[in-house]
Amino acid sequence: MNIKVLVTDGDQKHTLGIVRALGKEGFKVGVIVARKSSLSSFSKYCVSEHLVVALQDSDYINRLINVYLECSYDVLLPVGSFANLVCVKFRQLLEKNGMRVSLPPTDSFYTAFSKELTAATAKQLGIDTPRTWYFSSWEELESFQYDFANKIVIKARLEMGANVVKYATTKSEFVTIFKSLCNKYNWRKANEFPLVQEFIDGPGRGFFALFKDGSPLRVFQHIRLREYPVTGGMSVAAQYDHNNDVEEKGLQLLRSLKWNGIAMVEFKEDKNGKMYLLEINPKFWGSIELAIHCGANFPVDYIHLSLEKELGFRYANISPHKFHWPLHGDLQTSFKSINRLKEFLKDLFDPRVGSNIDFKDDVFGTIGIFINLFQKLFKLR
Repeated sequence: MNIKVLVTDGDQKHTLGIVRALGKEGFKVGVIVARKSSLSSFSKYCVSEHLVVALQDSDYINRLINVYLECSYDVLLPVGSFANLVCVKFRQLLEKNGMRVSLPPTDSFYTAFSKELTAATAKQLGIDTPRTWYFSSWEELESFQYDFANKIVIKARLEMGANVVKYATTKSEFVTIFKSLCNKYNWRKANEFPLVQEFIDGPGRGFFALFKDGSPLRVFQHIRLREYPVTGGMSVAAQYDHNNDVEEKGLQLLRSLKWNGIAMVEFKEDKNGKMYLLEINPKFWGSIELAIHCGANFPVDYIHLSLEKELGFRYANISPHKFHWPLHGDLQTSFKSINRLKEFLKDLFDPRVGSNIDFKDDVFGTIGIFINLFQKLFKLR
């Protein structure tokens, strides 16, 4: 197979999974990196890396287009939030240069990109969301009344790619965290302030889908087993788990947006089994390797969609499968409790549990994971 695919965000852990999934199917994969020797470039399935530093939107997209054209790539696969945002913003420029990439409608993308607009859409569809507050001034923040018997969540109003989520259990802690986030990310305007939500105590569930012009082509679900940090964050261990309510709401939401391309719809399930929509991630999600491990190869289907190959709706041929990311948070949180450590070790030595540690097939890609962890621990990057 001589199809060449250009993948962005080479240093993200799930980009490595995407590169491996495409390479194993015979695609020639190059990655866009912000620094040399990124995580994905270690993989034997990465044939080339291209240094493109995101200085500003126009600079990034022009350099991205130059790489695509000069190296004769056939498909562009944007991974991170910034890459998807810029591609949607400059979609006409991509089309003008004959670049193949599957993007959602512009308005739909910005709805998904904004947690506030997502919640408004969900309300119109009758989909439950956590109780949410939006502040327009410091005075409103100071006068906010809440029963802190149940902790409260403070999170970024827009999708940022990074996990900007904090929790508070007292009024003073809440105000301190809120102001600290505003200072850290320079959020000064009312429409930039973090949103605040009641905490839903229960497992996180994800609905993943590939759509073509409002119609689903591939769907998948997972339930989070362990997260990093333990208070709530990215999945470090997850398992396939089908829930009819999650699928129904996920399909309803994406159909209403006439979605095209890839998306992940995130829910929280409370102790009574009720589902609450948290957000839509209009991009490839961090736990994509679980889906691939279970036979739902979204990256390959994304390439076929971008090449306008005929794809029909289908479920993966799935039996319950689990996947974990030992050096991307699972090990780090395993020492929080003896039960957590037992779960980690059980999965680590269970051959049925998938892992991105793969010395048999992709030894240098795995060495890259260790180097990546070392760099983060000692802040060498």
